[in-house]
Amino acid sequence: MVAEYVKGIMQKGITNFAKALKRPNDEVQLLISWNAEESKPKFRKMVVDMPHQDITFNDVLGVKFDILNRGEIVNAFITQTMQTYSEELECDKEQLFILIALTEDAEGYDELKLHVFKGNEKIKELELEQLLT
Repeated sequence: MVAEYVKGIMQKGITNFAKALKRPNDEVQLLISWNAEESKPKFRKMVVDMPHQDITFNDVLGVKFDILNRGEIVNAFITQTMQTYSEELECDKEQLFILIALTEDAEGYDELKLHVFKGNEKIKELELEQLLT
């Protein structure tokens, strides 16, 4: 249930960013990395042929204030996943990145894709459920 909810948030966030920039959905991606200073995940909006921009989870949600505290809930899941992968890959969390993108499936629907990177190396594709467990 949480995974489907977060999937909707991520899809809507990417779609809204693309619409605001008048770009196709597949030209906008979200990158999650580790902010060691604040000990929490940080988000970055990446658009083809544009500078990357650090954003907050509220930006992804499209709200000024997260009165339901969804960001903290999602951050806890992401933190645990990054910790698990840092142990599995024997690296610091700062070396890990999770890339979230929308791609079109065979029926023409947007499908959320997640990939784990260690530095520049793509390690594996994730299901959203794996990120939120």
